[in-house]
Amino acid sequence: KLLTPSSFPHLLTGRTCASDKFQCDAGKCIPQTWVCDSIKDCADGTDEPLSCGESTCASDQFTCTNGNCIPNALVCDGNNDCWDTSDENCPNRTCHMNEFACSNGLCILLHYQCDRVNDCGDGSDELGCTYDTCRSNQFTCGNGACIPTYYICDGDSDCLDGSDEAESLCTTPQPTCSPQQYLCKSGECIDINNVCNGQKDCQDSSDEKGCGKKHSAVTCTKYLDGINGQIRIQPCTWAQKNVFRI
Repeated sequence: KLLTPSSFPHLLTGRTCASDKFQCDAGKCIPQTWVCDSIKDCADGTDEPLSCGESTCASDQFTCTNGNCIPNALVCDGNNDCWDTSDENCPNRTCHMNEFACSNGLCILLHYQCDRVNDCGDGSDELGCTYDTCRSNQFTCGNGACIPTYYICDGDSDCLDGSDEAESLCTTPQPTCSPQQYLCKSGECIDINNVCNGQKDCQDSSDEKGCGKKHSAVTCTKYLDGINGQIRIQPCTWAQKNVFRI
């Protein structure tokens, strides 16, 4: 029996996707044929529930190694319809003119060669390839593939290697300030000289918190008496100094 999204009514509550689509719990819409295909297309895995393992293929279908069911007519047609190449394990088949002969004996369509995807399973379709540079509105995946920049950090691994969802890429770094600046508790940077100046320069006034009172300090200057040749001390003057804690 081939399971379809209708086999899981509890997953379709409040569905807003088209009738030929399956809605993940997270809201993403995917083709119904992607449900129970052993590939987690929903980030939350709702398209691959445990009950998928209970399915069995019909008599006119081929059972893939990963449990998928495909029409018998798709076996040994040069396409990796099972996604695990088990339907193309045909060592005695000669590849057609429009196919690429993999080193492991499989045949794939020519346009799958050098597409940055290991379609052969042994990587032979990606050997010796020269790839185009991604455009300015595209993101270069770790494996060299190009995806639209708006796919970055959207919760789905659009790059086969998951590099578009890497933590280092999707985590917002903590703000830092230069040595001549003070980091406000509210996140902005201000000139260090504006700390404890009696004015609110930080949005949260953190630059004026913990500031001490003004203290008087005495300043005395020594100078050489040109007449007597003696060192004398200039009368001391009082200066106001700001003392503060950060």
